[in-house]
Amino acid sequence: IYKCVLSTGCASTDNWTVATVTAETTFTSMTQDTINGVLYAGSNINGVIFKCVLSTGCASTGNWVTATDTPSNNASSMAVDVTNGAIYAGDAGGNIHKCVLSTGCASTGNWVTATSIAANTFGSMAVDSLNGVIYVADSSSAGNIYKCILSTGCISTGNWTRAFSGIDLGIMSMVEDSVNGAIYV
Repeated sequence: IYKCVLSTGCASTDNWTVATVTAETTFTSMTQDTINGVLYAGSNINGVIFKCVLSTGCASTGNWVTATDTPSNNASSMAVDVTNGAIYAGDAGGNIHKCVLSTGCASTGNWVTATSIAANTFGSMAVDSLNGVIYVADSSSAGNIYKCILSTGCISTGNWTRAFSGIDLGIMSMVEDSVNGAIYV
């Protein structure tokens, strides 16, 4: 994982430093818990999610700890639900993992499998905090989008419904536009 201090302009290789070195070779997702000041990074090869408390500067390997090791080989997407205090992580096995932020999310025991849906990889997530909904997109060729109303806890398959189907392309990114009240994929 590399880090660049924005005041440097991040315009040259010299501005970027190694924040941590792990056995993981590829990271496919990152998200920030703004309530607790924590950064999470999900790996592609083994599905490990790492955690760093931002007040440490996240500039050395000792600042990063393993938050959980998902049963999948890819922690491909993550999103934080600030309102309800939870983080979600989608993997390559069609699973969505959840951790309640107040537990610290620093060990595998803090994380639960919220749901398993027949999908290849959940490649992107977005939280619509205004309406209290989380959206998860399938980055396989199916291109389905699933949603869960956050007040349900999103911890059982019955809480998740297919919101969109039919583009026959993988959805690789998703973002909430809180200004215009929209989700873009």
